[in-house]
Amino acid sequence: MKVQAASREIRLPELPVVLAGHGRFRTAVRVDSSLEVNCLLVSDGESRVLLVSLDVLYITSKLRTLVLDEIKSVGLTDEQLFFAASHTHNAPSIDDTKPLLGDFDPQSLRVVADAVLDAIHKALEKEPQVAEVAVSQGVIPFGVNRRLYRFLRLDRQGIRIAEVGMGPNPAGETDPFVTYVEIRVGRTTVACLWSAACHPTSQPDERSVSADYPGVVRKHLRARLADMDTVGSSNELPVLFFQGCSGDVRPPSGRVTKWTARELAKRILLGRLFHPLSKSEYETWTSVLAEQVWELAKSVVICLNPRKVDYSRIERPASGFAIIDEHRPPVSFHQVTIGPLLIVGASAELVSAYGHLVRAMAPGYIVIPIGCIDHVIGYWPTRDMFREGGYEVSDHCGYFGIVACDPDVEMKFQRNVQELFKAI
Repeated sequence: MKVQAASREIRLPELPVVLAGHGRFRTAVRVDSSLEVNCLLVSDGESRVLLVSLDVLYITSKLRTLVLDEIKSVGLTDEQLFFAASHTHNAPSIDDTKPLLGDFDPQSLRVVADAVLDAIHKALEKEPQVAEVAVSQGVIPFGVNRRLYRFLRLDRQGIRIAEVGMGPNPAGETDPFVTYVEIRVGRTTVACLWSAACHPTSQPDERSVSADYPGVVRKHLRARLADMDTVGSSNELPVLFFQGCSGDVRPPSGRVTKWTARELAKRILLGRLFHPLSKSEYETWTSVLAEQVWELAKSVVICLNPRKVDYSRIERPASGFAIIDEHRPPVSFHQVTIGPLLIVGASAELVSAYGHLVRAMAPGYIVIPIGCIDHVIGYWPTRDMFREGGYEVSDHCGYFGIVACDPDVEMKFQRNVQELFKAI
């Protein structure tokens, strides 16, 4: 197997810049941490595939098309581009189909597209190097389930009785499996990739640009690998992050330091709610996570010298997965195999149960299940969740420009992933 990899900072236009992820009219007036694009081109001599990780909320069809139009000149096809978002909620708004999540900023779209293309060309300019792959998987309690049953629920639609709302549910399902992959040429690390399932919504400053916890972990991995003298320039080491099945998982709640009458009334009426992390809570939480990922990286026990690289991709009409009243880009399913390493993605916000499902469908493989690839159509809940209701089932639909999610989406997901696997 031969690899080429590169990293590129996204140099945003002059601030303020419109952000996506927490509603309309939100702008960033400062930068907390840099946004990046990281890419890895893998080839076995016959097949090659390009993995791209990008610090944005969603990739969007517009961005994917802009990138594809350019890389076709170097012989890369739609099937060979595996394109995923880190899903940070503090990046520019580049999606023109979801205005309620952030007003579309065409200038930011162009800047992001240029950065992606620059990173890809930067990787292609490098000499392909024969590499091996070191893999480690472990359990790290990244986040908490956010679906909490409430006898009484109050929201913009009024008072609801006996429904699921958003609140910290420590007993609820999560997907705590974290995968770390290191690409080595001899004793030198030339790239690494990691995946976890937790919404990047921990940044306490909503008016800042931030890569959130994936950016903190990325910086930590680079520093630690540099300390071990296994990389050249640590600031340029490509570190790809793939968002796992995190649709119902978010960072833990911050503490309420002052119980005002309003906070007390909300607690009495609504029960436990999420509260933003303070700056010190955010720094503590992210630094602990970063060190836990590093401990996982140090424990790599599976070293592979994969000789086969493969991929398959399926696109389906969006109308098969949601009730929509206007055109939407197709839904996509994409898999990449690098020896026994299997990366499986879908263009939706998958809830944590889907991560467990995909692993069960591919015994014998080291599986990395991810969401938020390509143009995200909305949330995909499980069949059981449809009986419970909640944001992931119906309340998100207006933000994504759909009328309703198909109740059979779990079955359709499984059927399409099985079809993907026929190519393995």
